[in-house]
Amino acid sequence: MTRPAFSERVYALLLRLLPEEMRSGFGGDMRDVFRDHLRYARSRSGWRGVLLLWLRTVPDLVYTAIHEREDAMLNAVGQDARYAVRMLRKHPVFTFVAVAVVALGTGAVSTIYSVANAVVLRPVPGVTHPPTSSPSNARAPMVAVRARHHIRTMSISQRTRMR
Repeated sequence: MTRPAFSERVYALLLRLLPEEMRSGFGGDMRDVFRDHLRYARSRSGWRGVLLLWLRTVPDLVYTAIHEREDAMLNAVGQDARYAVRMLRKHPVFTFVAVAVVALGTGAVSTIYSVANAVVLRPVPGVTHPPTSSPSNARAPMVAVRARHHIRTMSISQRTRMR
């Protein structure tokens, strides 16, 4: 008996992603179908055909493995959720502290965003034509201007607009 091709051995290893019941029932047939596809791809297009076969086969096999194990995963998530609720009911002080921390964190983040939105992201009320020449206007050099007994500072661009 001849040794299976490298692609066939790799496919047999990838079949281990599937649940045991599916492998035992359909694994042999799946290997036979893959072997037939492999021979056809190799005879028709050479290594490019084999590459295209792998590009179709691997995602399909992973997709099938995930969906075959879906029920087991959902049951595990349900068990974990029930266990978490039991533990939270068993330790009410910890539950209160955890909920308080999450609530305070959420409130702090929304407050910081609201302040940043109001100060930085929204335009200043009353300014109809903001300076559009360059973003460096915010760091324009300041000059001192004497106005009726007190000195105030303003940027050079503001000073030229006042003239």
